[in-house]
Amino acid sequence: MPGRQPYRMIIRHSISGLAPDATFQLRFDQMGDVFPPGVAGGDIHPDALSDLKAFADDAGCDVVKDNEAKVFLFRKRKDSPTAKY
Repeated sequence: MPGRQPYRMIIRHSISGLAPDATFQLRFDQMGDVFPPGVAGGDIHPDALSDLKAFADDAGCDVVKDNEAKVFLFRKRKDSPTAKY
């Protein structure tokens, strides 16, 4: 887990600076570095999915998978306080 913290901190910091409803993209090929074991063949591993959802919720976002663009979109909630560090 400690090796992934810098990536998560950068993402969390980027999200905290977003306006409500703005998005941050995490590409499928980046997923394994931040939320291992990541994505294989377009499918996210169940462990990575639960970790991703928990992170998004903690950061005040909703997260959706965009298969066409091959990204996960973190959308900052309108009622979200600044993300916790």
